[in-house]
Amino acid sequence: MGHGKSHKARPAPARRERGAAAHHRSYRRLSPCADERSFQIVVEQTDLWITVRKDCAEDLESLALRTVNEIRSQIRSWMLLEPDFGASMLPVPVPDHAPEVVRRMAAAAVLMNVGPMAAVAGAVAACVAGELVRFTPDCLVENGGDSMLYSSRERVVGLLSDPAGGAVIGLRLKAEDFPLSLCASSSFIGHSFSFGRGDLAVVRSRDAFVADAAATAFCNMLQEPDDAGRVAEYAAEFARIGVDGVFLQCGGSIGVWGNMELTAL
Repeated sequence: MGHGKSHKARPAPARRERGAAAHHRSYRRLSPCADERSFQIVVEQTDLWITVRKDCAEDLESLALRTVNEIRSQIRSWMLLEPDFGASMLPVPVPDHAPEVVRRMAAAAVLMNVGPMAAVAGAVAACVAGELVRFTPDCLVENGGDSMLYSSRERVVGLLSDPAGGAVIGLRLKAEDFPLSLCASSSFIGHSFSFGRGDLAVVRSRDAFVADAAATAFCNMLQEPDDAGRVAEYAAEFARIGVDGVFLQCGGSIGVWGNMELTAL
């Protein structure tokens, strides 16, 4: 399941996985904080890297796996009933009786004029994080570059446009900034389709559904280096729907707008 996704940092070494064989993601090399632990959940195309507090007594691995399976089942079942929901690269209508995750994906697609599946990775990350945060104040869920983050402390998230070279630019996030979502799309990283030629589009929002759909839409607009600044200015128009900031990179040019405190790594 997925259209127009990318890889972004929540690096850490793979320690545990459930559901299927792990995929190697080199950007997950950095370790969590001393009082945190990380684990991996893989179910078919869904590959989550999750960081939580060590002192949580709940079996968060099992809870995360159950949530992933439930959300995937709802989306897949709807795709069987309505094939256009999975295939369309433009918004499609869904009725009020559709599952909440389906309705929220469709709503985000309408806002950004993309297909509903442009929001799928962010949707899964948000749903899993929403379950886990009931038991741990620090919960970072990354799904192939699309993240939902709850944190009680400052964090720095790497912005990765070149997996071979590693991340050199990070986004500094204060404790009061959370919860928030960071979602990315790339025309060259990952297996999903993109209409653009952008190295990286990262969107910050409180809403992971909106962030994911917006990252796909903005990356689609990146065709040449001059577009990075132009699309960044255009992104400001989406502040009214919850887009709080963007980082765009295309052919060596960078465009930034909004609440994006960048730092060197």
